[in-house]
Amino acid sequence: MQVAQINKIKKSFRILILKLSLIIMDLIQAIIIAIVEGLTEYLPISSTAHMGFAASLMGMEDSEFLKMFQVSIQFGAIL
Repeated sequence: MQVAQINKIKKSFRILILKLSLIIMDLIQAIIIAIVEGLTEYLPISSTAHMGFAASLMGMEDSEFLKMFQVSIQFGAIL
């Protein structure tokens, strides 16, 4: 193999690892928010605020997706 081909493969591999790490981190963040919701839903404290605090501490942007995710988790906890 030529050096250029090896460098191209290395670059592709690095990009793949980066994408996989972002997916795994999103999954871990989702699990953490779900755990916070589960722990605080039935306590006399605001589970919504605690999910917001957890998201902020993890550096998640306040997006429409995050809001919908939080609503979905709360709906699941109510059922």
